[in-house]
Amino acid sequence: MTEEKYNVPDKESFERISAYFSYFNDPGSDFYELRVTDYYYSKEVLKFVDDFYKEKFDYPFDWTKFTDDFWELSNNKESFEKADIEAVIKFLSTIINADRFIEGTMAFAIDNGHILAILTKFRKYSESL
Repeated sequence: MTEEKYNVPDKESFERISAYFSYFNDPGSDFYELRVTDYYYSKEVLKFVDDFYKEKFDYPFDWTKFTDDFWELSNNKESFEKADIEAVIKFLSTIINADRFIEGTMAFAIDNGHILAILTKFRKYSESL
């Protein structure tokens, strides 16, 4: 798979996707329910994923080859802070796409603060546009 040219979404798209910040930042939010081994995401999480696609954040790349970078961004706060916006979009794309094959990836990203960190980075980026 060759990487296609990717146009970073516009300011309005970043603002719309960043609007989920308050939901993911609210400790009272129920993000998912785990029943035995199946994850059932809340309507708001499912809407977030739907908006991710609608706002064209789905980065066209071979996300299976992004594994090393994914783990670096996932486990190293300094690397995440230094990452450019395209790397952060790839990070989110990998989380969402991986959840289709590895159930619970999104739950892991929510629980470990990755989604909130991504949305924080998106907010800062949209403010700079």
